[in-house]
Amino acid sequence: MQTQKAEIPPIIRPVLTQIARMRAAGELDDANFQSQIDRVATTELQPRGFLLIVRELPSGQIRFLIKTESEGTVCDMIDCGS
Repeated sequence: MQTQKAEIPPIIRPVLTQIARMRAAGELDDANFQSQIDRVATTELQPRGFLLIVRELPSGQIRFLIKTESEGTVCDMIDCGS
């Protein structure tokens, strides 16, 4: 019996990139940024077995890591910003 591997929805990369751009431009404060990230994580990623981790790098970039919930394997890494 094979288990079907969940795929990251293709819309996730452009949505996260846009959220990061809006924050960098001052269009989202910290609370609204976190709210948008939480919405993406809970509605699109968690139901498919993924975790979203957000890291702010010293360079000013925001790095999004998408990991599998079960194994903790990084499936995608998205760097946004300077």
